[in-house]
Amino acid sequence: MDKRTTLTLTRAVTLLTAFFNVAAAYAGELGDASGERGEVIRKPGFYTDGFHILPEVEITGYFDDNIYATKKSKESDLVSVLSPSLQIASLWETHKLDLSGGARVGRYLDISAENYEDFWLDADGQYDLSAGSQIYAGAGFSYNHESRDSKESVDQRIDEPTTYDAKSLQIGMNQKIGESALKVGITYEALDFDNVGTLFNDDRDRTVTGLGLRASRSIFPETQLFVRGILNQRDYEEMQDQNGYIRDSDGYNAIVGLIHEPLSGNKIEAYLGYLVQNYDDPRFDRLNEADFGIDFRWYPAEKTKLTGSVERSINETTELGASGYLYTGFDLQLDQKLSTNSLGYISYNYALAEFQNVGREDATQTFNLGLKYFLSPKIMLSGSYSYINNDSNDLGLTGSAADTYDYERNLLFLTLKARLAP
Repeated sequence: MDKRTTLTLTRAVTLLTAFFNVAAAYAGELGDASGERGEVIRKPGFYTDGFHILPEVEITGYFDDNIYATKKSKESDLVSVLSPSLQIASLWETHKLDLSGGARVGRYLDISAENYEDFWLDADGQYDLSAGSQIYAGAGFSYNHESRDSKESVDQRIDEPTTYDAKSLQIGMNQKIGESALKVGITYEALDFDNVGTLFNDDRDRTVTGLGLRASRSIFPETQLFVRGILNQRDYEEMQDQNGYIRDSDGYNAIVGLIHEPLSGNKIEAYLGYLVQNYDDPRFDRLNEADFGIDFRWYPAEKTKLTGSVERSINETTELGASGYLYTGFDLQLDQKLSTNSLGYISYNYALAEFQNVGREDATQTFNLGLKYFLSPKIMLSGSYSYINNDSNDLGLTGSAADTYDYERNLLFLTLKARLAP
């Protein structure tokens, strides 16, 4: 470890130690984190005749010992992130309207080229035609930066992060008939990537359109059977990317699943189905894979909660010669209530990215350990540690294995979150 990294890490550890000393001193004096089944505190906020308004602000400082997510020539830095947000939710007996917006402003202590300003705005509404029939719609806009460990973009040692904006629309209808329910919806997303220095990103601009149908039926008081099908169309603005590949595609997934949710608060959802994606470029093989997923919540003891999930998806990439990558993710988290106002957690994530047509596979493991102190119903302090390991066979189109995509990262976080309400 070089001298600069050691000095930066020492500063981070000093800050973390000071944080826990202060938090421990105040945790026993302020606040009450009691709640039902892992819901530690009830959200405060402003209330009007028709709306609940919740402004929040979060300040995070963290140390990252490998900000570019590379195996060699690692760079470390201290980062601060300011995240204000506002949520407005209707309290009407019929119909519904939710509005939200916020920002994430990141500042690096030494490497200012990594600074970013992200923001988002979302609106969702529901119009009740009757007790069992609703029309829903939503729209959103966000301006984002792409993380350095993104699987979609393989050129990460550019001067500054890639930025892009995303626009989304959705509209659909819910219909309930007895013990059965039907949901149909259309989604639309437009992504517009910015060029960064000599990195050309305009060939990544695209729209994604989806049509989904979900039917469910209660087969027992606590058990529901469902089927779901989704069609998707992915259209790129450029006829070909800069390497001559046609990246337009269309596909679908179809699943059948079961949800069991007893009154104890435990829940499990599991499904099995099929994923298909057809690519316009004749050099890209059709993707045919099993689709499966699990999502569960389990309370083995009064103050203990275990949650987990498994999911799959087909994602886009700029990897030369790859049509995309098949993502399979596994998450597991254990939450333990330590006192009336403190909560500890540990989590593990395993993600496998299988790049199609080129043989590259990335296996990413992430370990997280954290502690939250609720100083009051409106103020929370937390500290956490994360370790990330990405192990790739690095084959790519050339078939070479040069540890190009392998990396390790260690991150230390301090966060203060406040809900600005009386």
